[in-house]
Amino acid sequence: MNVDKIIVLNQGEIIEEGSHNKLVNKQEGYYSKLYHSYYSGLVG
Repeated sequence: MNVDKIIVLNQGEIIEEGSHNKLVNKQEGYYSKLYHSYYSGLVG
């Protein structure tokens, strides 16, 4: 990805922010769950 910072919103409130690597590796994070659920469906 080619971004400096990702901001994750839930009902208009910031719930997470950071780089893709930081967010995707955050256990129990909203962004991480969304990312992994999306890409797990594309593999196999």
